Amino acid sequence: MVQVKLKKNTDLKGTTMIEGFSGGTGLVGTIAANYIIEKEEMEPVGHIESDKFPPVTHIHEGKPQHPIRIYKHPKKDICVLIGELIIPSEITQELSNKILELTEEQGIEKIVSIGGMRKTTGKRDREKVYGITSKEDLKKELKELDVEPIKEGIAMGVSGVMLAKAAEKEYPAISLLAESRRNLPDPEAAAEIVKKINKIFEMEIETKELKEKAKDIEQKMQKLVKRVKRAKMKYKESEEKPISPMYG
Repeated sequence: MVQVKLKKNTDLKGTTMIEGFSGGTGLVGTIAANYIIEKEEMEPVGHIESDKFPPVTHIHEGKPQHPIRIYKHPKKDICVLIGELIIPSEITQELSNKILELTEEQGIEKIVSIGGMRKTTGKRDREKVYGITSKEDLKKELKELDVEPIKEGIAMGVSGVMLAKAAEKEYPAISLLAESRRNLPDPEAAAEIVKKINKIFEMEIETKELKEKAKDIEQKMQKLVKRVKRAKMKYKESEEKPISPMYG
């Protein structure tokens, strides 16, 4: 069962939700979301939990944190949903539904999903960002952002499922995807996403630091992924292991 836990008196009405999960190519969504949260000094206002999530707790600056957290901007109408775990496929539908329920219950006006993608054909463009929209009238926003619409392809994971459900409900959602490396964390691709977020919300988050610290961020994110995968494997092994009888 998936549950959303918000702090008392949390009000997200009128905000736009930036959603960044770690399942995408290059961990672009997680890297960009973390950077935006840090630079805009956003406050944690809640988290999402489930007994079907891998048993992982993140430690940041000595504080334990839930792997899926919700933050709110101190001044602007922005909230951020960040996921730092690999979502089991069997819970993807339920989690996507729960996130959309949250937007409806809290009066969140729109979702901007951020992530990475790898082109299968053509020359790679490191500064290119592509987009998908849940509604036809949102394509105008992509054009204003200089984002190329994706006409054919596959959107996977929570972000992909949520986009399809948003389209079904005619709920406004945009997916921004930067070209990124497949097997390595890609802070440079995340920087391209942050530039687009700056345009949408009229912010001035500097991306120079993100690019300069690319190597450190890559190593940090690689360690995070390894820890999550290791924890998931151990959890699976413990479930499959037969229980010894208490009495012989």
